[in-house]
Amino acid sequence: MSLLGSLFSSLWYGFMWLTGVIIGVMILFKVLFIIYCKYFPNADLKKRYQTEWAMVTGGSSGIGASLVEKLLRDQKMNVVIVALEDKLLTDFTKKMQETYKDRKVVAIGVDLSNDNPETGYMKSIIEKTKDIDIGCVFCNAGFFRLAGFDKVNIEDHMKQIECNTLSYVKITHHFFCKFKQQKHKKLISMTCSSVSYFPAPFSVMYGATKSFLNSFASSLAIEGIANNIDILAYNPQYTRSNLYANSPKLSVLDFMALIGSDCDDVAQEMLNSVGKVNYRDQGLYSIFMKIFGGIVFDMNWLFPLMAMGVSMAPEFKKLN
Repeated sequence: MSLLGSLFSSLWYGFMWLTGVIIGVMILFKVLFIIYCKYFPNADLKKRYQTEWAMVTGGSSGIGASLVEKLLRDQKMNVVIVALEDKLLTDFTKKMQETYKDRKVVAIGVDLSNDNPETGYMKSIIEKTKDIDIGCVFCNAGFFRLAGFDKVNIEDHMKQIECNTLSYVKITHHFFCKFKQQKHKKLISMTCSSVSYFPAPFSVMYGATKSFLNSFASSLAIEGIANNIDILAYNPQYTRSNLYANSPKLSVLDFMALIGSDCDDVAQEMLNSVGKVNYRDQGLYSIFMKIFGGIVFDMNWLFPLMAMGVSMAPEFKKLN
């Protein structure tokens, strides 16, 4: 073998070895953090954050409802539920009040896509929580649209951005400012999504908003550490909830539901992570995409393949 060939061979095997080591270390740390979050004792939120109160947005159904009940039952906390003012919120709040009579449950009915400064959600949230010493905030609300980008009017796109990202920013800013002035540790948790790791055709705004949240929560976590505020960026995989109730029936959603998680499991893993880590990927899909997605799936060859697959799928043609 020539000197050039020998050098090339050494470089190639060295590169493969280094890549293997990096992936191995990433997997090892993922496994260690999963074990740590899942099997080590959970934080006592009342003790760690010196508070009796938590607030959950999107708390009347899905992950939020599971989270509310776990906070009431397991953490013995009082809870403020922020959700759309409808029968679902009324019935769920009444059920929680009747089930957990020794706890306080307060409902704030707002539309998190309405940013009107005079009648919007922030005015209501600030006004109705001004006398409540909230120490744990779980930003969890969001909604999903499955359709071609041009099939959804721009007003609905803007509402999705408002609910899925800007409400998180505004609520977080309000409480971060308050928490920063307090001497005890506080918590802000944000429900992001593993959809942010991969292109999301026909739900482009949902994927984009979750990508924003991932970066926002991750970056803020560093500031939070310096200010005695725990920030959790939590990325669940596909969750079997009402989020997709109004979506067309697609085989890809059926497949994701098959490998996805239940709301109770997702909420429990979130609480398992609080006070232990600042970033958590939940579910095998999330972990796989986080470790291998950016390494294996180069977007320049992935995009054409995905476009080809979409163009050949009859069910997606209906969305386009």
